Amino acid sequence: MVVTSCVMCVHLLVFLLLACSCQASNLLGTVMTFYPSNTRNNTVVLRYKVGYQTCQSDIRWTCEIDDCIEEGATLTKVDTESSGEWCQTEVVSSLHNNSTQHFALRLINVTNKVPVIQAATRINLRHRSDTGQANASPVTTVLPVLRVPSNCRRNLTLLTFDPDGDTVKCKYENITFVLSLFPSCLMTFSPTGTSGEVEGVYTIQLLMEDFPLRNITVTGDKKTEVLTSKDAISQIPVQFVLKVDPPVESCEEGVFLPTFLVPTVANGEYFYVLVNTTLAIPIYAKSSMSNVSELLFSGPSTMTKETLENGSFLLIWKPSDRDLGQSHPVCFVVQAIVLKSKLQSELRCIVVVVKHSPEPPANDNIVVAMTAKISSSVPLFQEEIQEVGLPQLKNELMQRGLPSDITLRMGNFSKVDT
Repeated sequence: MVVTSCVMCVHLLVFLLLACSCQASNLLGTVMTFYPSNTRNNTVVLRYKVGYQTCQSDIRWTCEIDDCIEEGATLTKVDTESSGEWCQTEVVSSLHNNSTQHFALRLINVTNKVPVIQAATRINLRHRSDTGQANASPVTTVLPVLRVPSNCRRNLTLLTFDPDGDTVKCKYENITFVLSLFPSCLMTFSPTGTSGEVEGVYTIQLLMEDFPLRNITVTGDKKTEVLTSKDAISQIPVQFVLKVDPPVESCEEGVFLPTFLVPTVANGEYFYVLVNTTLAIPIYAKSSMSNVSELLFSGPSTMTKETLENGSFLLIWKPSDRDLGQSHPVCFVVQAIVLKSKLQSELRCIVVVVKHSPEPPANDNIVVAMTAKISSSVPLFQEEIQEVGLPQLKNELMQRGLPSDITLRMGNFSKVDT
């Protein structure tokens, strides 16, 4: 990564995250999301996750600009891998400044008294002409360590939700030959050569950016600028470690590699939850030739996990007023053990949007009749539509703003010729 000199950073607020008493080898990765404050101008809410090999590292924020005020910072553990392979923490804070609405944040790791920039975030709080509000970053997260067997083709799809409805794209910050990255933030691992040639540990550093769907103007800092669909509005880092493990006997999911079962939430699903209301997310997985041992996740630091039985788990979260109005990313994998080898399922991610609307009266139910046309290359039975089609339709309606507790029922089933 090329680092500009301080002379060139006249319009940038350089915000330092110092990893105190932390060696470079202890830092596994990081991801940042930010939200403009709804109550205070020139203020941004930061949610910053950092992955370490241990949870013993302490971090503190230092600002180089006098006008920069950081308030209410909390540091909390998110999740820990059971064998102590990694730990992820989250910092939540508010940052206010009167100098500029367009600035950069830097994550600095100090090793042997030499500061090294590990990640950078670019924030633009100028008001957008399309939304009338300041820009919010893309919403995403990732586990500190993801694993793939060296002989299996695996897809790793990052969450790419944007609260402003922008197009989200990814690009490499460091080039790696083990993962093919597409602008859609899909990463593909494909076996090449012999397994031993690619086995090892790789640091993956990505930049995630949001682009407006059409030309917009952003106003602030006493000027107005036109941004096109080719101009990134903001930029966040997404960094993690990829471990390419020895080959597995079968790459079929559900044999050695864990596979998710219904009613596990689908990748990319949206949930709407009220403040002080408990959300429980069930996760089911199986693996016939390995022992499903644990659920690993990255989400809000106040979220907890519960292990049930037979490969079933719960993610439980009760959002507070501090989470109101924000879109919270949650990503998870299920890990299984074969002898001493660790095998992970696919990565799944969801978005939880926190609202503060009152509960409707118990008897105030609204029934809406609608017609849906389903196209398929093969004949579909009513049971298949009930089990597959209705959940997909519900997910689409939730993305369009309907609450997550809506109930869909099939009133009539008929075949339509195409």
